Amino acid sequence: MSVLAALVAVAYLPGVASPPVTLRWWLIALGLPLASRLDPRAVEPRAIYLLAGLLACAAASMWRISPHDGLLPFAQLLILSGAFLAGAGEESLDGFMIGLAVGLLPSAALCLPQIIGWSPLPAGIEPSGL
Repeated sequence: MSVLAALVAVAYLPGVASPPVTLRWWLIALGLPLASRLDPRAVEPRAIYLLAGLLACAAASMWRISPHDGLLPFAQLLILSGAFLAGAGEESLDGFMIGLAVGLLPSAALCLPQIIGWSPLPAGIEPSGL
C-alpha cells in the first residue's frame, strides 16, 4: 500500500484532461485490488450497511441526471468505497502515510522554489506542483 500511496501522490500525466487528477483516479481504481484484500468482513456490519445504502441512493439518483453528468461522480464514489474497504483491511496505516509523504516530496521540491520566485519550469508555465 505504501508504493501505491507514493504513486498516487506523484502521479502526473501531461496531455490529458486534468493531468494530475485523471491518472490518480486510475491508479487508485487499478491499484487497490492489487495492493489490498478488499475484504468486507474487516468492517463492522453497520458500516457496510451504511456504505451499501449510500451507494444505492447514489445509483437511484442517477435516473434524474444525464449519464454524462452522473457516471464520473458515481465511479469516483465506487473507487472511494473500495479505498474504505482497503483501509479497513489494513492493520496499520503507517506504511500508507509514509508512502504518501514520500510521494509528496517531488511536488514540494517543485513548488517551494516557485514560491520564492524561481521556477525550474520553462517560461510561460503557471506555477504548479505535480
